[in-house]
Amino acid sequence: AKAKVADAEARQKKYEADVLVAKDAAQAIEMPVRTLQFSPDGAQLIVAGDDKALHTYDSDTGKAQSVFE
Repeated sequence: AKAKVADAEARQKKYEADVLVAKDAAQAIEMPVRTLQFSPDGAQLIVAGDDKALHTYDSDTGKAQSVFE
């Protein structure tokens, strides 16, 4: 039971960290954000807004990686 609780807590912490990365990424774009999605492996956050570009961010660090226009 302790292992399941520890696993659930670890998943919750990862989720909370991912939400903060998404929030920071959304604030970094000057145009309104219309959609965001994590890559299947959770390593990247992809953000699209009114600037008609896709912005990718490292989901662990929150650092911008690429912009596709």
